[in-house]
Amino acid sequence: MRLRILSIFISLLVLCTGAGLAQTTSGSLTGTVVDPQHSAVAGAAVTLTEERKTFSLTATTDTDGRFVFPIVPSGTYKLVVKAGSFKTQERKEITLVANDKLSLGNVSLEIGEVNEIVQVTSEATLIQADSGERSFAIQGEQIRNIGVKTRSYINLATLAPGVVANGAGDGNSSSTTGLSVNGARLNSNNVQIDGITSVDTGNNSELSRIPLDAVGEFKLLTSTYQPEYGRSSGAQFIATTRSGSQDFHGSAYYYRRHTGLNANNFDNNRNNRTRPISDQEDKGYSIGGPVYIPKLFNTEKKKLFFFFNQEFTPRVTPNGINRVRVPTALERAGDFSQSRDSSGTIFPYIRDYTLNLPCSASNTSGCFADGGVVGKIPANRFYSLGQKILNLYPLPNYTPVGTENFNFTDQLSNTTKERNDTIRLDYNFNDNWRIYGRVLNNSNSSLAPY
Repeated sequence: MRLRILSIFISLLVLCTGAGLAQTTSGSLTGTVVDPQHSAVAGAAVTLTEERKTFSLTATTDTDGRFVFPIVPSGTYKLVVKAGSFKTQERKEITLVANDKLSLGNVSLEIGEVNEIVQVTSEATLIQADSGERSFAIQGEQIRNIGVKTRSYINLATLAPGVVANGAGDGNSSSTTGLSVNGARLNSNNVQIDGITSVDTGNNSELSRIPLDAVGEFKLLTSTYQPEYGRSSGAQFIATTRSGSQDFHGSAYYYRRHTGLNANNFDNNRNNRTRPISDQEDKGYSIGGPVYIPKLFNTEKKKLFFFFNQEFTPRVTPNGINRVRVPTALERAGDFSQSRDSSGTIFPYIRDYTLNLPCSASNTSGCFADGGVVGKIPANRFYSLGQKILNLYPLPNYTPVGTENFNFTDQLSNTTKERNDTIRLDYNFNDNWRIYGRVLNNSNSSLAPY
């Protein structure tokens, strides 16, 4: 039974990750260990530990004192350097973002006993010196604590220099096709989720949506990034899904933009139009932590972690003013004597096909006429089904001015109901082998009156 459960779990992870084996969100970390005289320290043991998931990477410095961790998952790490005749050095809170290539520079050791520990608690912000890309990144709690109007991680890009939202530049678009980065075309951006391209190939807009509370980190590459990204000439929007850790964490949230708090716009107030309905809800919850099954994995060490998020977003979004022409009361009664053409000029000339005569302003002999009124259709020529269809249209609510050719205006709103599910599993086989799988489920239904 235990082997069967383990086999099912591994199969699930393989299926979830199989499509992305050729891509990665891992970065790299390098540095050089030196003594107080800045001479290289060879053979030093370097350990890099991700404490949230309790896994470690190890390396040994070469003859030049250099160490390299070529494949490091994004996260926050602690670095420990040990060498004979030197004090052990610890560096905490080393943050590595997706695909970062960080260099720690020189790690200087002090003469002393190995069991003496030197903790470096404050140092200058690390600079990505091994890559020339221009990038912008936001992590974890920062993402969840920043107020984002549309609750879309895409709009975090507007915090970076050189990014302008289409139109007013207010960051209201939740699609990459609404953002211009460094002057590139609006449809030239690319989106990656956990290293996998996720765009609608028709317009390069975001394909799978991830709620903010399910995003582990967000990174924007604006220019001079490496050729491995490719595909699009614009910016690269990179998101990684959030994962569980050795402690249980959960949250519940509810955001509301009530229509009662929305002001009407100037144009509506000037024309005595009512305020359009605009209402938005974002409600959801998340939970993550370890899966502790000692009998199955035969270990006290936590190796399996999970994260789950579910979000519901019903929204009512207003449209612009809709101006159309609908049948007037006279037209419903068959009287087109006051009807206007596309230029707003009265045009009552409707040809009666049974007469086979010309019908125009200069010769109305072939036009419909009743009681001497040109453009009026006799009641005995009405088509009952046509009358029923006419009754489906609303009555005019606007009087045309001058040559205006519309008599009905409204501003109905779109209604959208969206649901997003995110589940992720991480398993650390050992310090050299790790695997994860995630499932994104997006579903929505929309009613668009226009």
